[in-house]
Amino acid sequence: MKGIKLFHLIFFSSVFLRVHAIDPPQAITAAFAARYSAAAQVNWEKATGMYLAAFTLNGKSMKAAFKNDGTFLREEMLIAFGQLPEAVRKDAAQRFNESKITEAAKFIDAAGMTGYRIRYSNGNTRVDVMYNDQNKIFQRAIVE
Repeated sequence: MKGIKLFHLIFFSSVFLRVHAIDPPQAITAAFAARYSAAAQVNWEKATGMYLAAFTLNGKSMKAAFKNDGTFLREEMLIAFGQLPEAVRKDAAQRFNESKITEAAKFIDAAGMTGYRIRYSNGNTRVDVMYNDQNKIFQRAIVE
């Protein structure tokens, strides 16, 4: 579960970063509550320049990222690999051994762009790969 919470790091950095469980500032908890009033099982972590929330909403595993000032950055919903668009599934299966893919998610950023993220393992290294709304890779990052 700890590794899952680190997903937002890939949006902003391609370097190793550490996150720490914390209680975020009031501006962030207020922004989160306004956006996700029905959220349950909320767990917060701090990463460089942002706060990350992993939570359940309407029975779905979700994640959200907020800037230090409470500005919303993006949200994700975990999905099955088979729910990814066909182009993303095919590309991921060709580039990254499908059996090593450990997580898939659909995201929506603050600007409204929808995209997809997969996480795969390469030995002891976990890598997040982001696909944009044209199903093209736009970022990769190692997850610590």
